Amino acid sequence: VITENLHGLELDARCTQISAFNLALTAWKFCGHYKELPEMNLACSGIAPKGKAEDWVKLVGKVHPDDRGRMENGMRALYEHFQLAPELGSLLDPTTIKADAFTASFNDLEPVLKRALENEADSDQIERGVMAAGIAKAGKILSKKYVLGITNVPYLGSNKMSPILYKYAEINYKNSKSDLATIFIERINKILVRNGVFAFVTPQNWMQIKNYEKFRETLINSISFNLLCNLGKKAFRTAMYDFNVCLIIDSKSSPINNNCSIIDLDFSNNHEEKLELLKTTKYSTLSQLDFNNNPLKRILFSESNKFDLISKIYDVAKGSVSGDKNHYVKGFWEVLKLENYRFWLDTPKEGLVFSGRESIIFWNSEQLVDEIGYSLRGEKVFGRKGIAISKVNRNAYTLYEGILFDDNLAVIVPKEENEIKPVFYYLKTGEFSKDISILDSKLGITAGTFGQVSFDKDKWNDFSNQQPELPKPYSDDPTQWLFHGHPIKSDKSLQVSIARLLGYRWPAESDTEMELAEEARALIEQVKAFDHLSDEDGIFCIPSVNAEQAGAERFRTYLQAVFADTWGNKTITELLEKEGAKSTNLEAWLRDEFFVQHCKVFQNRPFIWQIWDGRKDGFSALVNYHKLDKENLSKLIYTYLGDWIRICEAKKKNEESGAEGLLSAALKLKEKLEAILHGEAPYDIFVRWKALEEQPIGWDPDLNDGVRLNIRPFVEAGILRSKFNVKWGVDRGKNPPNSFWGEVRDNDKHLSLEEKRVAREKIIKK
Repeated sequence: VITENLHGLELDARCTQISAFNLALTAWKFCGHYKELPEMNLACSGIAPKGKAEDWVKLVGKVHPDDRGRMENGMRALYEHFQLAPELGSLLDPTTIKADAFTASFNDLEPVLKRALENEADSDQIERGVMAAGIAKAGKILSKKYVLGITNVPYLGSNKMSPILYKYAEINYKNSKSDLATIFIERINKILVRNGVFAFVTPQNWMQIKNYEKFRETLINSISFNLLCNLGKKAFRTAMYDFNVCLIIDSKSSPINNNCSIIDLDFSNNHEEKLELLKTTKYSTLSQLDFNNNPLKRILFSESNKFDLISKIYDVAKGSVSGDKNHYVKGFWEVLKLENYRFWLDTPKEGLVFSGRESIIFWNSEQLVDEIGYSLRGEKVFGRKGIAISKVNRNAYTLYEGILFDDNLAVIVPKEENEIKPVFYYLKTGEFSKDISILDSKLGITAGTFGQVSFDKDKWNDFSNQQPELPKPYSDDPTQWLFHGHPIKSDKSLQVSIARLLGYRWPAESDTEMELAEEARALIEQVKAFDHLSDEDGIFCIPSVNAEQAGAERFRTYLQAVFADTWGNKTITELLEKEGAKSTNLEAWLRDEFFVQHCKVFQNRPFIWQIWDGRKDGFSALVNYHKLDKENLSKLIYTYLGDWIRICEAKKKNEESGAEGLLSAALKLKEKLEAILHGEAPYDIFVRWKALEEQPIGWDPDLNDGVRLNIRPFVEAGILRSKFNVKWGVDRGKNPPNSFWGEVRDNDKHLSLEEKRVAREKIIKK
């Protein structure tokens, strides 16, 4: 067996030694005692020859003059071939060296090759019975044909390959080049004899995804699959291997009339259990050539073409891609006016029929295409109703109303008179997610795959007819533009109440054409009754200043009006608990917790800002970003904060305890707010996509540039109640033409007032 039957190759020399030791130990156990073993046919395929090529060529030695040139050319070619051994290992194939009248073949050179390489090898690399025999033996093993090949193929995507390996794959393995696993499937099938067998464990993704369609077609029509076993996840003992793998046994024989044995163990998540199930599970059979009839010639573990594909009954569309999301795509609460924006549907949350409606996109199609390479897709479903499904989590879906949608989604809409209701319940039962995972087990799949699911129309029509009608658009979530705006129905009642009190309103309240459930429309009408209680200037001070009530008292009055008959002694406690607050009263919550929770709810793009002087007993105000223009910032500084400073000065004059500290903190806050009002760096606003002459001078922001940019001076000044996750740096967008800051798309810049003024004056002169 050792002499004639077993041959092994390994890229790493140390692993070759371990293999030799294990083989020897097994032989001694089999014999029952130690005995001297024959030389093993094991070799390391990852060692390159040392020395120069010319030194190698000299080792041809004395040969017939007529053969000398041919042998030297062959030796030179072999030297170059094996120089790639550390990168290519077992992918090397000495038989590919073109032998002709001018170049010797590997068989001609093998005796010389062995002698040359043994002379170069270190002594510890040629010990018989324990070590591989060296590169000469590797070349011989690589040149032979085999009856049986067994391996757990190496896993390495093309994006992680070295340049040498990547280029080699591009040239020699065009259909399988995307992963080292598939390259090795092709490589080992090449070295099998007729009717030879190959058994291997491999990642499962190549069996389904589009990139490997030609590779699959070649395999399906040239070899026979004897066994396909879906091992699924957690098939290895090593915990890190938590992805779908498959055990395959194929033979190099005609696939005509071949029935493939199928075992599916994906339901098990335990490797020991899988081992037992592999031995005992009853297999099913599929006609191999029927794989040619599957969409993209996928290799599947069950019949998938009993019924029409979804794409025959429904239109399936993929979403659009924006090359500069920071500029064009924002949370709807970030901008003052929505006239220049369109609603943008993004990834929904699992379990919520109406979600994924946080974003809007600036809409000027010519500008989008010209400036950022915006890819508009999905036009065929615009204005039609259907269902949008996450391409990553197929259990996350939402009803679709015909709007722009992100590439994270696939949208299905009915053709002609078909209904979406059957597909909706197909998704709701979880059956769709299972069926599409059979087609493609990859985490994120293409939109086209959604249309390739086999759909039992009659079954799901009958099932859906027994279910309730589809819900109408409705949401109690304030991060959705569908939100009705009524605090009493939201899980974030206090957040919503503060926003309304400071004058903010949700898009659904003013968009009369937006499709909404009747309940949502009724709530919109109800909450309008409290609009007169909202603050006109959007400035809400927590201490009592400017002859206004303290913030907590004003807030309590508002809540009592909204909750009306449902108000009770425990209402505030219950509302604080619902917000997850640690505070036990409104005063403490407003001062210490509101802003932290607000940033979290609105995805680190807060539209209510809490400005404070750094003291819990000092000045603190909530301001509505949408109303914070230059006039209102001045009002905050000189009216509200100014009144607080006068109160502190009076306390100091009366020698009240702590008055001096209060006054000092307030004066420092005033100084920082005035610096923001003035706008000199680092308290300036920088908008990457605007030219120098368009940059704001002082606090004169374009509120439609969004929270991320306009909040920057306040973050730099350190006067917001808490830190939150907002960054300025290099992004994927595009700078304006002839911008002096160059091609680097860096948002972390400060510009002086002088630079901006000079640029504006030049434009005026022109």
